Amino acid sequence: MKQSKYNQFLQTYSGQEMLRQYSLSEVGVWKVCGEDPNCDLHGPHRQPELGMFEGKLDDIVHHAVELSNFWEWGAGGSITRVGKPVKIDSLTNKRLELLKDQKEKLEDALKEVNAQLKGLV
Repeated sequence: MKQSKYNQFLQTYSGQEMLRQYSLSEVGVWKVCGEDPNCDLHGPHRQPELGMFEGKLDDIVHHAVELSNFWEWGAGGSITRVGKPVKIDSLTNKRLELLKDQKEKLEDALKEVNAQLKGLV
């Protein structure tokens, strides 16, 4: 009986490393990379990014192992958890600038208070 791609991946080094870090029931955003197409020691090495997917890791693995370029020469690609992306727009940048200014003023005020305390002790 032919082994499923899912089970095959879970037995690879990359699959075992993934299982050491995450539970198959863990929900999150996952980055899926294909297998390095260069199995030789020479030349460039890279894992092509195949996509970012959200869901339960078990479902992500079932999907990932069927993607083109996940498999090249038999070791399979990799799946890692990533944080949710942060939306950046002009309002976010303006808010960030205001908070940095406020932080700087508070730090200056704290330095002044510390200097005054030092003078009293």
